[in-house]
Amino acid sequence: MKTNSLQFKQKSLRQTVIDALNFIGIKDYSDFDLKEEYFNNPGRGIHDPRHLYRVMIAAALIAQKLDEPRRGLLAFCGGFIHDQARNNNGDDPEHGPKDVASFIPFKDFLENIR
Repeated sequence: MKTNSLQFKQKSLRQTVIDALNFIGIKDYSDFDLKEEYFNNPGRGIHDPRHLYRVMIAAALIAQKLDEPRRGLLAFCGGFIHDQARNNNGDDPEHGPKDVASFIPFKDFLENIR
């Protein structure tokens, strides 16, 4: 059976993500379960929980590549709350400040990582 040489030399995508999350200090992923009640507009669309998870994972992967764990954790946390106060999937220029002001569950997480 002929196989692609890259296929077995690279880690699985799952393991790559886990390694990046561990690099920035995320060990308990349950702290980042996105619940419908966190969202002002919980309907599906481009700014759904899957989008937030993609942003969070991207922050961890970039941080690992740049060897910046602390900045990666901060970006990861920003990814966790961004778009949650969005009123719609279109133009909503005030959603960023609303995210920060309205996201109370995140405060509990911050107190646990100090």
